[in-house]
Amino acid sequence: MRKPRTYLFSGKHITTGSLISAAMGIISFAACFAVQMTVILNGGTARLRDGAVVFVCIIFSLIGLITAILSVRDPDARGALTAVAAVLNAAVLIYGFVIVYYGVV
Repeated sequence: MRKPRTYLFSGKHITTGSLISAAMGIISFAACFAVQMTVILNGGTARLRDGAVVFVCIIFSLIGLITAILSVRDPDARGALTAVAAVLNAAVLIYGFVIVYYGVV
């Protein structure tokens, strides 16, 4: 007699939107961190291009956050990567706004 399976395979998959969102969050965080380290190594003097890079990072993380929110709505998707990507993009968004705020003030 066959042993019954104790596990079930599901049809859930990782969506393209969650992968794109996670990639945008990682790229945005790396770029913001690189800008911050560059400014620290320059003695606290930020150039115009540093602010432009942080502004582009804010836009990328906003797009990534929107993509993560839209990929949550897929009923056949796994939710872990989408949730991690949404939290990462929200954190980078806050991080970018803090960098811009301290640069202006």
